[in-house]
Amino acid sequence: MATTYTSAAVAANNAYKDLGVFVRSFDVPVTAAMVGTINNVIQALPVFAGETVLGVELVATDLDTGAAAITLSVGDGASTARYISASDVGQAGGLAKHTAGTPYQYAADDTIDVLIAAAAATGADGTITVTATLKAK
Repeated sequence: MATTYTSAAVAANNAYKDLGVFVRSFDVPVTAAMVGTINNVIQALPVFAGETVLGVELVATDLDTGAAAITLSVGDGASTARYISASDVGQAGGLAKHTAGTPYQYAADDTIDVLIAAAAATGADGTITVTATLKAK
């Protein structure tokens, strides 16, 4: 006769208590003024002590309708370009993925931030979406 085996996670009913690997994502509405000034920081996602970032993606609409000068970096309070450095994704819209910095475990609560590394020539209202794949402590 067949047997059903139960993992420790199922036995402890941890499905909603300790998520293991999970995704946190947030859409941030941005204005032309926000992207028009170099070194502006947009705190997009919270991360908590003990969490490990396994991957980061940045999706942006076209935030620069002029000569397309904008670049965006993604990092945190300690390193503004920890995950993505000076991506041109905001020049026409699209997706950028992390190129460095993973895995990274946070010792204290922080935020994953988008830095306006180079300001828009002609800023436009739009949206940025930051998505992080994380591992619980």
